[in-house]
Amino acid sequence: GLAAQMGMSLEFPRRIQVGIASTGDELVGDPLPHQIRDSNGPMLTALVHRLGADARKLPSLPDDPEALRRRFSTLGDIRVLLTSGGVSMGEKDYLPQVLKDLGANTLFHKIRLKPGKPMLVALLGDHVILGLPGNPQSAYLNALLFLPLVLSRLEGSPEPDPWKRGYVMEEVENRG
Repeated sequence: GLAAQMGMSLEFPRRIQVGIASTGDELVGDPLPHQIRDSNGPMLTALVHRLGADARKLPSLPDDPEALRRRFSTLGDIRVLLTSGGVSMGEKDYLPQVLKDLGANTLFHKIRLKPGKPMLVALLGDHVILGLPGNPQSAYLNALLFLPLVLSRLEGSPEPDPWKRGYVMEEVENRG
């Protein structure tokens, strides 16, 4: 308000554009017994919105390397792309190889986190790719851990601390 009163121009920071694309031929709107609905896309769209970025739900990506190449080559103003699925070791998990073929700098692929091990983070030009696991619980957990950090870095704002301290009030068996 003071800047406006002094006649200074007001520049509002642009919200970071985050694209959300689930992967898999099995994702459809009206599933048959061998198919499923895309629950990750809407869930991640809501999370992106809650974190203050502009969420853009993109069409699901098929299990096709050429279609993935086309999508990654046409990101436009999307700064962060969240994908869910396609980053594990299955025969149709093409994302890691397609990103490598496109010259992306893979920062890491697979982490020691349960659930959520098959996580991938890569830089493709000035785009950040967060390849989340396809399991909804894993996708949400990994997005909740990594996306706020990515957004804060891109915005130049302080890094969030997602960790909360808690105390176990009774003995819990550890199975490994």
